[in-house]
Amino acid sequence: MVVLAGLMNACKVVKKQLSDFSVVLSGSGAGGLGVASLLLEAGVTKMSILDSKGIIALGREGMNVYKDTFAKQINPEAKTGTLADALADLVEQPTADKIIPSPFDSGMTQAVAQAVMNAS
Repeated sequence: MVVLAGLMNACKVVKKQLSDFSVVLSGSGAGGLGVASLLLEAGVTKMSILDSKGIIALGREGMNVYKDTFAKQINPEAKTGTLADALADLVEQPTADKIIPSPFDSGMTQAVAQAVMNAS
């Protein structure tokens, strides 16, 4: 609900619709897929969801029935990649390394990384 409320408020500020936004969700556990479901129902159509192996996509290793369901809806072209790739697509950069070479090689300590992973 908090994510949706934030996006709805952002829509008011920039005078756009939810369908105009592109969303990257890092985490495809119960919480991440719950947020994704809520966002899809609210009208967000451009979304990348990632798990520990990267962008969820049909046919990719490590998928399950829940991830497959979302992959069919949000990634019909079965695009794969890393968090950096998803963020690069989000801001239309030609290469992912212009954003983050690797999410955990950017000076983030293990404690902070663990806290971020536990929060999702």
